This record gives sequence, structure tokens and C-alpha cells, in this order.
Amino acid sequence: MSCWKCKFQDINKQDTLLGYCNWFFDFKLEDPRPIPPDVVDVGCSKFQSKVPKNADEAFKKDLAAGEITQDRVLKRIRKQYPKAYQKEGYFKEYDIMIPEINTTVEV
Repeated sequence: MSCWKCKFQDINKQDTLLGYCNWFFDFKLEDPRPIPPDVVDVGCSKFQSKVPKNADEAFKKDLAAGEITQDRVLKRIRKQYPKAYQKEGYFKEYDIMIPEINTTVEV
């Protein structure tokens, strides 16, 4: 339960290596506080995990929703461009190819 795995840790500010605790900002409307060296590895009573317990289920649900959205977008595109197709498998550059106009779409 260290600060490294806590959702309140903010390490984006470059003026401290250990980061800031945003719990004070979120719950007390105070400025975030620097995380002390003696706390960073052991955490505190305010700890909340960055990764939800059901992250795998959430990912699968989001993936399914994304696939449904891609199918809907493809159906709309095919009304005007019937040769449009969805790229199979994982392909981060784009999801849909429209050969008639040599264009790709990332959904």
C-alpha cells in the first residue's frame, strides 16, 4: 500500500521526485502536499489503489463497447462508401479503411 501505487500520488510536477499527495486537494480543498520520504514506500491511511480491483472486467467491458462503436461507425460509413472495411486484429494506426477515397478512420 505504498504511495507509488496510490491514486492520489501525482508525480507530474518536476520539483520533487516522490510526488505530491492530492488527497488533501480532493477532500479538503487544500494544496496538494509533498509526499515525505518516510511515507512514500509504506503509504498512509488515505491509500486508494490506482488500479481498481475489477480492472480486468472493466477492460473487457470497455473493449466490447469499443467494438460495438466501431461496428456502428462502419455501418454509417458503408452507406456512402460500400467498400469500407474494418481492420482485423489489433492495429493502432486505424480501425477502418475507406478504399474509395484512400482514407483511414481511427475510432
